Amino acid sequence: MQYESNVLISPRLDYRMTNQLKDLSRSLEVPSVRELQALIETIEYDQPFLKSITIGTSNENEMVNAAFHLKSLIESTWYENKQSEVYVNVVIWKNHVGSSKKYVNKFVSNSPDVWITLGSHIGFCNVLKRLYRTEKWDSKRTYCLSSLLSQAMINIVGAKYFEGINGINYHDEIVKVENGYITSNPNCFAEPSFF
Repeated sequence: MQYESNVLISPRLDYRMTNQLKDLSRSLEVPSVRELQALIETIEYDQPFLKSITIGTSNENEMVNAAFHLKSLIESTWYENKQSEVYVNVVIWKNHVGSSKKYVNKFVSNSPDVWITLGSHIGFCNVLKRLYRTEKWDSKRTYCLSSLLSQAMINIVGAKYFEGINGINYHDEIVKVENGYITSNPNCFAEPSFF
């Protein structure tokens, strides 16, 4: 619990948020190999010297399998391209728990260079609301796959929790959350055209 504007705020999702996130989770898809490759390329570009990654996922079988597939892709890509090894840890969390504190502790333990999240909306949002309070977690070093980074989720849970998080959209474009909105190519600002 924390105080915000003289109101005690719980990190747990309320009933309304949970139902809205369940609706979003109905369309949950396992990430494609193309999307995983785009994520790896993005991380490789952003963090060329990283040594450790933690992948967090919800406990659906297909998402757990995708997380371990991503782990093997990262390890082989790093070894082939950089002739160095990277340590990849997978943390699996449950969607419906009384407290997500132990999953958050596992997710931030050993202070990895990068965090990657995939899985269902409810589990991720439960963890995210707790991550927001920890000093060990840095949203700018967190990458989400397209299913976990949508404007609908940001609006439901709250923009402050997502601020700075990176992602890959369905078109394999790099996106980032800035000022509560998902922006494409955040480092490129086009000049307005008057023609």
